[in-house]
Amino acid sequence: MLKTAGPSIPCRIAAGFVAAGHHFTDKAHHIAAGDSLLVVKNEKIAHKIAAANFKWRHAHELLQADKEMTLRAAAVAKEQDEQRAVNRTHRRRRNTGQLMLSKNAALDKMLNKNVEKCDSDEESQEVPTVPIIAKVSSEGEIDALKLALTTIPQDKVHLEIVGEISVGDVGRHDIDIAQTFEAPIFTWNVGVTAGDARELARRAQVDIRRHSIIYSLINDVEAHAANCLPKVLSTEVTSWAEVLQIFELSDGTTILGSRIHDGNFLKSEAVRVLRDGVQIYAEPRGVHSLRHFKKDVTEIAKGHECGIALREHKGNEHTSVLKFQPGDRIETFKVIESVPEL
Repeated sequence: MLKTAGPSIPCRIAAGFVAAGHHFTDKAHHIAAGDSLLVVKNEKIAHKIAAANFKWRHAHELLQADKEMTLRAAAVAKEQDEQRAVNRTHRRRRNTGQLMLSKNAALDKMLNKNVEKCDSDEESQEVPTVPIIAKVSSEGEIDALKLALTTIPQDKVHLEIVGEISVGDVGRHDIDIAQTFEAPIFTWNVGVTAGDARELARRAQVDIRRHSIIYSLINDVEAHAANCLPKVLSTEVTSWAEVLQIFELSDGTTILGSRIHDGNFLKSEAVRVLRDGVQIYAEPRGVHSLRHFKKDVTEIAKGHECGIALREHKGNEHTSVLKFQPGDRIETFKVIESVPEL
């Protein structure tokens, strides 16, 4: 413990005098760079000065908090209706597949050969805004977190911190803001105020993500932003068969006599037909029937022959008009949905 410290000598305050039941080092009062220390003759004088200083600071903080709450409440009230309208629009788009393509919608686009159009439409969309709320344990962590957040790429998404990064545990006001903007709360070295705030967060279904390491927090924010983007869709061929012979039945049904060259051919999986590498038919619901030696089956293994009857599908030519040929390639496939990279 040091008794004296000259200029430029770094020191750490390990404990403080008690004033009106409060310590100088209480977490409610953050000692910041530029604060002054007053040296007095004895502890009694220090108590009196500290008590007066505490009352003044407490009144000043209440006044500032009241002003800030008034301004923030006015801003929230002004933006609340507009934000809710935007949120409703986003939810409708997500539900109908306009914001995030569902698997069936993606299949329809792929099956109708609109993949290139989908790509161009995606590029023309506006960059979505992802709101978040951030809480830290000290004033010094604010600038560190702001700097770290700038490392997250924002070419595909705009990351917006609602209000400002603030110090202290998550309270009722933070939860109200998070619920209004549908934003998760990311915390660094802080928790949730005990009592009704924790219950309010549970009832409001506000996502509070606590971190003690800044790199973990940044990775979590980046993952959250990526999950807000439309999913990347791709196809994976699970099996394919070669058409060997065409059979026309009296009822107009076309049976494609085929041999499975790779994978297990499932009746229920999405199917498409290619000729010379060009898709001529596709159907997301699978084939109409699959037969092996006149027996209806749901799956044919590699190396076996079978009879395949295709469904009619809107967007394809009518199956009674479309003429299949020996050598056509029949593929079953899955649509793979993955999170894009920022």
